[in-house]
Amino acid sequence: MEHENLLLTLAQIAVTLAALSGVAGMLGARSGGTRIAAFELLLLRNVALIGMTVAVFATLPVTFQGSEIRPFAAWRLCSGLASSCWLVGYGLFFRRAVTPLRSGEFAPRVFLLGLAFNVAGVVLLAWNVVAPSPSSAQRYVLALMCALALAGINFVITVLRPSPPG
Repeated sequence: MEHENLLLTLAQIAVTLAALSGVAGMLGARSGGTRIAAFELLLLRNVALIGMTVAVFATLPVTFQGSEIRPFAAWRLCSGLASSCWLVGYGLFFRRAVTPLRSGEFAPRVFLLGLAFNVAGVVLLAWNVVAPSPSSAQRYVLALMCALALAGINFVITVLRPSPPG
């Protein structure tokens, strides 16, 4: 399987990020200083869900190693499943993020950055579904990296709570 080591490394990073979001949520809940806002909990849950989903989809292609399934078919199948899961997950997140976005709790520029990573990831996966090629493995890995970037953005927004400039 092409890029097996990279995929397994991405899975390890994804699981670590998911675990860190759980630790951050518990520490935030027990800090006593401030109560965690509902939107911050949504972001931390999103980090955990993205992390675990990336871990699953990073290990999925490795399961086809040594099977009768041709590489193009394997990348097409993995990409189709991943893009379907991604679109459903983003739809559920967006439905809950509209109110905080409108209220100013969630900065529009951060939302647009996340949207750019979402679009890039889904386009890469869709490309593999529609036109698999020798570059399918690279596109798949890049799409998973886009998902991890989304999780990282959510983690930074929630845990580090960067203050707005000015």
